Amino acid sequence: MVTFPSATVRDCVAVLERFFPPSWAESWDAVGLAVGDLDAPASAVLFAVDPTPEVAAEAVTAGAQLLVTHHPLFLRGVHGVAETGPGGRVVATLIRAGVALYTVHTNADVAAPGVSDALADALGLRDVAPLSAPAPLSAPANVGADEGGAGADEGGAGSSAGDEGGVGDEGGVGGASVCWGLGRIGDLPAAESLERFCARVVRALPATAGGVRATGTADRLVRRIAVCGGSGGELVAAAEAAGADVLVTADGRHHHVLDAVGAHGVVVVDVAHWASEWPWLSQAATRLHTGLRARGRTVSTSVSAIVTDPWRVHVPSR
Repeated sequence: MVTFPSATVRDCVAVLERFFPPSWAESWDAVGLAVGDLDAPASAVLFAVDPTPEVAAEAVTAGAQLLVTHHPLFLRGVHGVAETGPGGRVVATLIRAGVALYTVHTNADVAAPGVSDALADALGLRDVAPLSAPAPLSAPANVGADEGGAGADEGGAGSSAGDEGGVGDEGGVGGASVCWGLGRIGDLPAAESLERFCARVVRALPATAGGVRATGTADRLVRRIAVCGGSGGELVAAAEAAGADVLVTADGRHHHVLDAVGAHGVVVVDVAHWASEWPWLSQAATRLHTGLRARGRTVSTSVSAIVTDPWRVHVPSR
């Protein structure tokens, strides 16, 4: 039986940046290593959407040495990390326990496979493609290879798109990434009513107090589905241009959705932000494990069981 030595934080970062190059992140974003030592051991990694104090405590209890989150701990400048605030409590908890924190945010939103691909897969969509048609951009071959931090802009490695809507080999898990931009579009196996489709969404995503809500009528037939994990309401026009019946996304705001529905013939299905991005965690964990194994390293991975959606109570109107 072949055994592999345990990974370091640097090893994990190198693999994550191979799949999700920091150069693909938005200019305002804060991705990469936020807490910890690149040369520290990382035999166990916990994946979560949000770096909350509860998730940090979970990482410590689980014995993780690296916490990988989708959302950054700090998006705006801070002048201190006192434990009087949640961010400071996260930093203190992780440092005391020797746990590193690494963020993969908008670089995972545009990567394929990435956040929206995982959402499309969870909904059972077929023939998944970019919502728009960006110029293909492969992950640079040398990203994170030695430095575990800096992204590169050149030296791209080849990548492939699967025939059945996946990206890369092994169903989009083990292959290289490409940059497909925000949003994906695909088809259901057969047309179904909007009401039945919303029930499909409920089954596919973790439960939240807000559940699933939709514009449109319950008996409308839908089949071509656009998705965008996180806040993707601005993609309604692109979804209509791509022939979508529905756009599944999060953070629908009253005036924005009202205007979008009035201007476009696409149904908006609104879900919790956290829930829309949660399916990516398992995909990312599998890719990290596979990528490290290819480098002769091993790591155990797990996905946080904590619901970090902030809404806790929902009483339906009568």
